[in-house]
Amino acid sequence: MSSTSAPSATSASMSPIEIVLLSLLAAALSLAVALWAGVVGAAVISGAGLVTVGLGDALRAIPALVRNPGEPSRAWPPEVAERIPGPAVYWTVTVLSVVAVVGLFVAARMLWKASTTGRRRLGVDAHARFAKRRELRPLLIREPVPGRFVLGVWGRWLIATENRRWAPPTHTGLRRLLARATGEMRSGQQGDVTSIAIAGPTRCGKTSQCAIPGLLDWAGPAIVLSVKRDLMDATIKRRRDVGEVRVFDPGGFLRENQGAIAIEDHEIARWSPLRMAHTATGAKKAGEALSSWTPKAGVDGGMDFWTTQGKLLFTGLLGAAALSGSPSMKEVAKWVYDMERPDPKNKKKACAPRDVLDRAFKDPRKKPAADSAIRHLRSIWNKPDDRIIASVYATAQTVCDPWLDPNVAAATDLKNGEGEWVDLDWLLDTGNEGKDANTLYLLVSLDDYKRLAPVLAGLLSDLKSQAYEWDMQGRAFPAPLLMLIDEAGNIPLSWLPEVSSTCAGIGIQLVTIWQSLAQIHEAYGKRADILLTNHATKLFFPGASDDSTLGYVSKIVGDEDVERRSWSNDLGGGRRSISGQQNREPLVPYFLSRLPRYGSALLIHSNIPPAHVQGREWWRIKRLAEMAPPPTPEPTVPAGCGPWTPTTARPGRRRTEATSGSAVEEQTERCEAEAVAS
Repeated sequence: MSSTSAPSATSASMSPIEIVLLSLLAAALSLAVALWAGVVGAAVISGAGLVTVGLGDALRAIPALVRNPGEPSRAWPPEVAERIPGPAVYWTVTVLSVVAVVGLFVAARMLWKASTTGRRRLGVDAHARFAKRRELRPLLIREPVPGRFVLGVWGRWLIATENRRWAPPTHTGLRRLLARATGEMRSGQQGDVTSIAIAGPTRCGKTSQCAIPGLLDWAGPAIVLSVKRDLMDATIKRRRDVGEVRVFDPGGFLRENQGAIAIEDHEIARWSPLRMAHTATGAKKAGEALSSWTPKAGVDGGMDFWTTQGKLLFTGLLGAAALSGSPSMKEVAKWVYDMERPDPKNKKKACAPRDVLDRAFKDPRKKPAADSAIRHLRSIWNKPDDRIIASVYATAQTVCDPWLDPNVAAATDLKNGEGEWVDLDWLLDTGNEGKDANTLYLLVSLDDYKRLAPVLAGLLSDLKSQAYEWDMQGRAFPAPLLMLIDEAGNIPLSWLPEVSSTCAGIGIQLVTIWQSLAQIHEAYGKRADILLTNHATKLFFPGASDDSTLGYVSKIVGDEDVERRSWSNDLGGGRRSISGQQNREPLVPYFLSRLPRYGSALLIHSNIPPAHVQGREWWRIKRLAEMAPPPTPEPTVPAGCGPWTPTTARPGRRRTEATSGSAVEEQTERCEAEAVAS
């Protein structure tokens, strides 16, 4: 008795050999019908009338037609050979007959599939499967298209995001109808920009084979946050070719070590939350930007509490600092660490933020901003419980800690810093001809990533707020803006779950990179599912071993119907029995998504079935390799250090030391004396 699995129920009563034989018979019969129709049609068209030949004559004519196609009449019986026209007419009609037979076969198969009772729910096939080419047509392109982020390769095609606004289909007339019929164009809300989430463990290829080649092919402005230099080093040459480049380096890494790719002085970027905090509205936006980095402290609800209280405190303190004579984030940090607030028992005691605002009240131009700032501060200072006030200040200290760093101060000082300021107006400046695409790199080492997270989150939040302000003012983006956040799990942003669903509508292509879904749940808690849902395009690279990722992938792709067939033979009676049973099994089993080759990924996009795509090894693709800087030499070995040449001990042998005979005798006598004494 033997058993096997098959995806179709139509073959439950046939063995594999029978299926092959039946297929060959059907092919021979179809060919015979086509040849028979061809010879009859050719005779009628040439005016010779109907010829009486059968399907057997057509099969016997095949060898002669292959040997001598120039004289088709010799392949047929002598009684009809004279009525068969020359090769031009004969083969033309025969080819048309073959096309007609194939078309009838395809139409019959489609009608049969439509008439079979399949499981359809909500108007779609309920069977889990991978996407076909027709379904992927909206994502497939031959070459990079401005406004569409290239995700990888599917077969001979590049596969990229959709973008109805910046890269709409240009088909017209009959070509447009054909694009609709083949699925290349989609209607309704389908086919628009979606946020992208890339998940995979370290060294799986998500940066080297997806983020880097995608950024090399991106033609618009970009914001790139990375904890490794490889992303910047591989793409900065290309980004310099298409526009200006600025690097925000709050950790001062570039001041100490330029590395293989040198950054010019005018390419150093500066930014400060105090840039627009001298107005009431600007202070509120700056406070929101600074409080967007939300430490959860491991408790439910901690994020919401910090978001509300942090906005109030920082709105007031930033407003006060901006209205002072020497605005500085370092001063704000000192106020937070010193817990500067009025003493209710001694109203004459100095309080720096209050004193600054009192002086600002005397200036009519500063009075509205000062009034707003003091109201926000009083909402914290006047709380009845001192423990709540202390808790708010203590939590604020986790955000203010980086601003005491001299390197951060140099990158954010309004007066004494070096470099160029960055804002959305500079980032979206496409030049006189509209062809420039500026780039902002946010560079920080992995060790400093969490420590400087409030600074990085503040800059990203400020740029995000400016983008939505543009939209409210009716200012359209001149070009699509890419926002690529590497290691997004280490910098939780309170606004990311909501913005990931709406940023596409204003022209931002958001790409976030994660190590696993477990990291998302750790960073965002109950809002993790919201974040994941709003990233309508997801790429899962292999190698994950956490339950969240493996379970999610296995569930979202669904279960397929697998037929289990078994047959048994009765050797004595010559009888055989066959049985079949339908089982439902995961299309991608729990363990399987961990095993594919590194560099490949499972694509989940919108309402299209899943697809298996391949990353792009950009260093092997000539077009992309030419965009990157030349390979850098290997790091030099420090002076006085030679190359590492480890020694390997031979198995089964021990290293022994030679001893003199007297030493052995002394050791033996000592052991005997110890034995007697014991």
